[in-house]
Amino acid sequence: MICPKCGRKYEDDMPQCLWCDTPNPKRNKETEEVYESSEFSETAESEDDGKPRKGTLIFWMSIILGEAGVHCFMSGKTLRGWLYLIFGGVAFSFWEGALSPFEIYFPVAVHFIMYFTSIAVTILTCIDAWKIAHGKYTNTKKGFNYTGAK
Repeated sequence: MICPKCGRKYEDDMPQCLWCDTPNPKRNKETEEVYESSEFSETAESEDDGKPRKGTLIFWMSIILGEAGVHCFMSGKTLRGWLYLIFGGVAFSFWEGALSPFEIYFPVAVHFIMYFTSIAVTILTCIDAWKIAHGKYTNTKKGFNYTGAK
C-alpha cells in the first residue's frame, strides 16, 4: 500500500500510515469502526477531553533534549523543565565552557554537586521517557496522558 498523503509504502493490513498517520483507505468499514472507537483515534487527538494523546514528538524530545527539559516545557511541567535546564549536564557544560576563557573555574565541591545533579537529571529523563512510552506521562495544564505508539 502506498500512502496517498506522503507517498511512502507500508503493509496493506496496517490501519494507518506509519509515517504520517493517514488512515488506510483499503481497510474495511468494520475495522475502521473499531479503530475509530479506540483511544488512539484522530478525534481523540484533536479534542481536549482528557483522552490519551500520541506522545511521539514529546518522547523524542525527551530522548534528544531531555537534559535541557524541553519535554517538560512541552507537557506543561514548567518548574520541572527549569530545574532540568538549570541542574542538568547541559547547563553545567555551558557555564564551564563560557567561564573558562576568563579563567573563572568552579571549586571542586561544585563540580561534584553538578556532576551528581546531572546524573539525577539524566535518570529522571529516562524515567520520563519510559512513562511517555507506557502512557503514564501527564500534561498538567490540559490534564491528558501521552501514549506510546502501538
